[in-house]
Amino acid sequence: MKNHSYNILVVDDDEGIRTIFTDYARELGYSVMQAVNGKEGLELCRENDFDVILTDIRMPVMGGIEFLQKLTKKNKNSVKIMMSGEAGVEEIISGFKEKIDDFIIKPFSSLVVVWQIIERQLEKLKLQRELEFKNSIMERYNEILQFLISSKDPKELFSYIYYSLQNLIPINQMELSLLDSERERLTIKYLLTDRKPVSHLGDQVLLKYSGFTPMLKSKEIQLISNLENGLNLDKRPFLKNALKEGMKSVLTFPLIVEENVYGFISFFSENPDSYYEKHIQLLKGIVPKISVSFEKALYQGRLSEENTFLRSSLKNLTTQITHQQEALIFSLAELTEKRCRETGQHLLRMQQFSSLIACALFPAGKKVDLGYGSRDAHYVIDMIRKTSPLHDIGKVGIPDSILLKPGKLSELEFEIIKTHTSIGAQCLEKAMAKVEIADYLLIGKDIAYCHHEKWAGHGYPNGLKGPDIPIAARIIALADVYDSLRSFRVYKQAWDHDSTCEYIREEKGRHFDPNIVDVFFDREKDFEQTFQRYCVGMES
Repeated sequence: MKNHSYNILVVDDDEGIRTIFTDYARELGYSVMQAVNGKEGLELCRENDFDVILTDIRMPVMGGIEFLQKLTKKNKNSVKIMMSGEAGVEEIISGFKEKIDDFIIKPFSSLVVVWQIIERQLEKLKLQRELEFKNSIMERYNEILQFLISSKDPKELFSYIYYSLQNLIPINQMELSLLDSERERLTIKYLLTDRKPVSHLGDQVLLKYSGFTPMLKSKEIQLISNLENGLNLDKRPFLKNALKEGMKSVLTFPLIVEENVYGFISFFSENPDSYYEKHIQLLKGIVPKISVSFEKALYQGRLSEENTFLRSSLKNLTTQITHQQEALIFSLAELTEKRCRETGQHLLRMQQFSSLIACALFPAGKKVDLGYGSRDAHYVIDMIRKTSPLHDIGKVGIPDSILLKPGKLSELEFEIIKTHTSIGAQCLEKAMAKVEIADYLLIGKDIAYCHHEKWAGHGYPNGLKGPDIPIAARIIALADVYDSLRSFRVYKQAWDHDSTCEYIREEKGRHFDPNIVDVFFDREKDFEQTFQRYCVGMES
């Protein structure tokens, strides 16, 4: 498998380490650069974007901690992995304060294991980027569809769509052509391009020479991956002109209203093979709305029905993307569970437990304010349920040697384990920095950061007390403890329901919010039934 899309920087004063890493990574298809110290690493970071940075702690000229502190915004969000065989406790803790994603102890027992750590971090990075991409799509869809609903100027519509799609698909030129009343001739009605055009507004061609005739009947899209590959462009003047303008690939959709094709919209790219399934699916979601909007703007008819259709489409599309987001959130959380040798059943139970508590706390029809503004209770309950799997997302950044240790943790190891709350919050902050802040990210951050705080103030990371702890985190705290006690671990046997309830009763007002404990005991039979329903594959 080739991995040319990922760039790696190795910073180490040990030439042997650099060579081993570089040779192995390049064999796997990664792009790799080297630096002998932090200063040289910073120079490379000024000119390059790196997906992964591996750095030693102790190096001459500039060590790893200082190097990470001086990273510019360009590489602040890279996966950062620190290596050392000599570092002290303070240096290791300092590394985690610089938001490193993992720590590797030298000498390495196995280079394969080291690369498993790196590839796991890359998988996390891939999921984060997918989530960010889905968020950007949802934002852009909402903006475009709202504009389609409100705008009545076809030229303004066309321009807005062209520039709005720039960051979502490869697009150097967009062209809209309309059929005449006899459906025999096409006329270029709107055209935008980033270069000097050969085609112009008003240019016409007989439909039979457009190459679009089959689309009148099939109503399917047409993808040409390379205009230079064996096409008879002499009989297709629109495409011939596009090739002269430097276009290599084109994706064309029929514009359809009430089962009738009235024109075509084409998206051109200067590169061959530019359009993939994700681009096609994206445009399949929006072109039908473009069709309706242009038909409305061009011919004026049935305005109220079309607006209703568009608003309904917007609602359906938002629901679809929300489901995709939820799936990505769950996948990201499952990455952590797999490292802990858990199954996805734990995440499903956490969703059910948190929902049981939240439903009892927030009655239907009421407004709830979690600190980000008043929301409907049903919406808040759904957000807590969806984001509950993110509570331990920060454990992705904890080394396997500590996370999977079967015995008792040392004081230092426990301090490192505790950093998973901060790592989780930082992970979600990265997503918040790249997209417009959404409620689920805010709630997810509260949960990841504060679910180990305790009502009496003796939790971590900040020793918050009582109502200062976000209520979503208080809900997850009880749900997580219930599930952890009921589950088998390598270092303990599973507790039964009654013993777990007794522990929760004893911790009322110490570990847990008293009100949430009362809610738990009102619903404890539901907790037991839910646990039994989602305990497939658990050890006993």
